[in-house]
Amino acid sequence: ACSEGWSGASCLTPCPLGLGGRACSGSPCYEGRCWCTGDTCGTSCNMTGLTCEQFLCPHGRYGDGCAGVCPGGSVNPCNGHGLCRNVVYSVGGC
Repeated sequence: ACSEGWSGASCLTPCPLGLGGRACSGSPCYEGRCWCTGDTCGTSCNMTGLTCEQFLCPHGRYGDGCAGVCPGGSVNPCNGHGLCRNVVYSVGGC
């Protein structure tokens, strides 16, 4: 595991700083991108509420330009085993 604020195979990729100067505002970071948890959103997981609606992707999609497709697609995201975070700044995990 990498030290807080770093990610990637060699732990050399910095994570965006968010609330309180913490990497991703305390949410997980993968390959320099924040995977926001709870009701947070944004590039550093520093926003909540209505602001987050601008970052939503269509059901079953995620990532930059909503180009990522969740496992199982829009018909059955995560193949019925969990939820796929349909936000722009997400890695689409189930």
